[in-house]
Amino acid sequence: MPGLDCEVRVDCRAGGAFCAKCCRNAVVPLLREDYERLKAMLGDVEGYVEWVEGVPVLKRVNGACVFLEEATGRCRVYEDRPLACRLYPLVYSPGTWVHADPRCPRAASVTMDVVARCGSLVEKFPLLLKESWGLELGATRSQPAPLAASSASAGAIQRGSRRGR
Repeated sequence: MPGLDCEVRVDCRAGGAFCAKCCRNAVVPLLREDYERLKAMLGDVEGYVEWVEGVPVLKRVNGACVFLEEATGRCRVYEDRPLACRLYPLVYSPGTWVHADPRCPRAASVTMDVVARCGSLVEKFPLLLKESWGLELGATRSQPAPLAASSASAGAIQRGSRRGR
């Protein structure tokens, strides 16, 4: 993904397993590049996504990401994970710009250098998502991006046309 190569590295280990809080109760929208990369890796990716307002979103099983190994907290597609996951725990909130999500137990480990390096990509993620899927670029609402709690799922995915566009 040229120009989209920013990645936030956080040590998520907690005891003998990984925390994986970000993999539970989250909405993870996929850019077209994410979708194609997962498709190349998995073959038929449709079993792992649901389409919401014209955008593929990773499915959840019992509130957790479909790729989460519950026993270890590891991601089954870690090396090929979506950009939204690569950017977390950075989130965008209008009025406070980009910051580390306070719900992440390791948020304090994210340096200002990382925020400066990846912040603009986090901020423009909703626009990238719309452009990636050819959705109309009308007025946008404020939202956390790119990863949002499931209760904020409407804010994580911009309004747009249905799949098949």
